[in-house]
Amino acid sequence: MKEMAVLLIGCGGVGRYLLHHIVSSRSLHAAKGVRLRVIGVCDSKSLVISPDVTALELDDEFLNEVCRIKSEGASLSNLAGNACVMFEESESKSKVTEAASHLGKSKGLVVVDCSASTETVEVLSCAVDHGCCVVLANKKPMTSSMEYYDKLVSWHRRIRYESTVGAGLPIIVSLNRILSSGDPVHRIIGSLSGTLGYVMSEVEDGKPLSHVVNAAKSLGYTEPDPRDDLGGMDVARKALILARLLGMRISMDNIKVESLFPNEMGPGAMSVDEFLNSGLPQLDGIISERIAKASLNGNVLRYVCKIERERCEVGIQELPRNSALGRLRGSDNVLEVYTRCYHPQPMHGFYWDEGQCTLTEYRPSRYDVGWGIISQPLVRTVFLQVIEKQTFLATIIIQFSEFARDLLHQIFLCWNLDPASNSCLSKTRENYPCKKIRLQDQACCEMPFPTAQSPTTTSVVWLKLGKKTH
Repeated sequence: MKEMAVLLIGCGGVGRYLLHHIVSSRSLHAAKGVRLRVIGVCDSKSLVISPDVTALELDDEFLNEVCRIKSEGASLSNLAGNACVMFEESESKSKVTEAASHLGKSKGLVVVDCSASTETVEVLSCAVDHGCCVVLANKKPMTSSMEYYDKLVSWHRRIRYESTVGAGLPIIVSLNRILSSGDPVHRIIGSLSGTLGYVMSEVEDGKPLSHVVNAAKSLGYTEPDPRDDLGGMDVARKALILARLLGMRISMDNIKVESLFPNEMGPGAMSVDEFLNSGLPQLDGIISERIAKASLNGNVLRYVCKIERERCEVGIQELPRNSALGRLRGSDNVLEVYTRCYHPQPMHGFYWDEGQCTLTEYRPSRYDVGWGIISQPLVRTVFLQVIEKQTFLATIIIQFSEFARDLLHQIFLCWNLDPASNSCLSKTRENYPCKKIRLQDQACCEMPFPTAQSPTTTSVVWLKLGKKTH
């Protein structure tokens, strides 16, 4: 049985559900040969941790009590007892770092950040330095300074942050796979706020903005202060995470953010009750007018993030009613990704609030770009299975000439291989690269890559690849 030590930072709604899920899934984990050993839990005021993090854990009964206490709004300090050691806020950071240093490079430790705090950045950075893995639901570490961001992502095998964007939709992993395949992303547009998605689709039906926001608050869709959602900063953080993933060296200051309320209605000028009762009704007419204008053009309004040509912006946009974003309803999320392959039709990612999620791919035909050929998603997928396993000597069975040619060209594109200079490649009179093909009888021969005119061949190709250049 493989044991995995877990330390949880943040015990709000997400953190509590994670603990509940760990406890309720013990039999499933056991069948997989894994046990998650929760050694500590901390909130904003205190840390409860096992007396011996190398050998002991917080048992399931204690974890259930943690969930109960936190659901009632109480502090973890109420749980002090023989089962754990308690530390106050001033000592919590140093004790988490101490646990990371004990376990990181020996038995291993996963630090899970389910808080909404900016103060976890230094702790997570230290944890990664000590060899720990980090899992984030908290967006703020990935939207902090570029210095901390670079440090966290430099250990790409030790950090996972899928939960920061997209309400459970596998956006980060999908973008990483696309980029790793050598397919550049040109444009991203999406609705990444369930709250604002609900608000915009409800006001589209003719309901006043003030009524919709109050209803969303009563349903639990918004933060205690709805301005935290309506200001657009949560969407801006998600957009920044995606933009940085694409290689953009920007910060929050570089993102254009449209708020649904003016500065005069901000937290410094109005209380929450004043905003809901007297501020919001003043905005009803403005939003209704914009909706009517969009409708005359056959469009709808959606609050979206848009990343394109080194620009990143967040706000209300007019979109075609029959588009994927235009058809969005309720608190659903949707993302459109435009790449060299996925163009003009994008790859779509959808998330429904019933808990279902799908990724749909538009399968384009090939397009000639220079001497290389943009491959179909099938080619890219096979290629990714090579590089994701860090295989530098790959065996590929070629059974279809066109597919083989596309795959090998994709490899050249991603590894920046030059057929004219690479030691194992040459050019034929048709300007297609040649490769030494090792047949199953171990005989070695040199033959051109299959062309559109050549017959289908079945061979085993050995591709010796060096380190990727990007």
